[in-house]
Parts: sequence; structure tokens; C-alpha cells
Amino acid sequence: MNRKIQAFFDGHAPNWDGMIPPECVARLRDMMGLLDIAEGDRVLDVGTGTGVLLELLAPRVGAGGCVAAIDLSIEMLRIANSKHATGTCLQADALALPFPEPCFDWAICYSVFPHFNDQREALRQLSSVIEPRGHLVVCHSQSRDAINELHRNVGDVVGGHCLPEDEEMRAMIRQAGLRLVRFDSLDDRYLVLAVRDA
Repeated sequence: MNRKIQAFFDGHAPNWDGMIPPECVARLRDMMGLLDIAEGDRVLDVGTGTGVLLELLAPRVGAGGCVAAIDLSIEMLRIANSKHATGTCLQADALALPFPEPCFDWAICYSVFPHFNDQREALRQLSSVIEPRGHLVVCHSQSRDAINELHRNVGDVVGGHCLPEDEEMRAMIRQAGLRLVRFDSLDDRYLVLAVRDA
């Protein structure tokens, strides 16, 4: 299944940036502004795609911090690498993270969570690489219903990829050993912020 997902996004990579409406980028900037990402922080950008988050995160963490970006799609990563000199891009799966121990202050999943084949396991894996008092973010610059409808309409390999119902998401966050700090499921955006307690 992951090979099919990789092939789907490899095929869409050349046109991906042109498919992102400007208002979605503006909402993403707003959501990142709500996060207390500081200079020196280590951030994992999960499902980076063409690297839309990299240009927002790099100035926040500064020279003393770092951003590691992972994605299944090698073609998406090639574009991200060509646009951003900062950050380290790795081809990796959120269900098999290549990090042996907690090493990040933040793990951010922007516009990728519906594509995880096992969302509970993805949360568990992401929780395992966040330092105590580190944060996990799941966000979209559209509503949950809009994202789910979009994937239904696109069909193909992403046709059944959905954000879970709000209560299910809350339960999965708890089961991953995380404490929910913020849950915005709004008409124009979706933002889940959770912390790994010490």
C-alpha cells in the first residue's frame, strides 16, 4: 500500500505547489504562529511534501536548531530539496521512523495524517521520538469535513483517506501517551496540539 501511496504522490509532485490555494498557505502561517517553536528547537516535519513548512520553520529554530523533513515520495523530496537549502530531507515512513530514541522537540504533521495506513501506530511512533515536554501537531488548512470530502472526490489510492471523528482523534492522542493541549476543528482549519508529559 505504501508503494501505491508513494507512486501517487510521486506522480503529482511536479504540479503540487500550483494546487495549493494562497488562502491555505495564509492559514498555515497563522497556525504556525500559534505554536511556541523557539530558537534552538529540533523539529520533525512529517510528510513534508514539497517543503511548504520548511520556509516557515527554519527561521524559527535558527542556526542552533534543526528541521528534519520526511516523506514517502522521493519526487516530493527532490522538489523540497531544490527549494530549501535548510533542513535535512529523508525518505521515510511515519510507521517506521528511522530515529532510535526521543530526539525532537516538535513533530508536525501538516496535510498528511489521513494518509497513514495505521493512524494509531503513527501517533505511537511519533510520540516515541518526541522528548518529554515535546509537542505533536496535526494540522490542515481546511476543515476535517472538507479534507475528507476532497479525498473521496479524488479517489484513487487516497480515496478512503480521512481524518477521524473528533472523539476518535482525542482517544488516539491519549492512547499514544500524549496530553491534548488544543483541539481546533473549525470551518476553515484543523489543528491538534498535544504534549508528551515528562
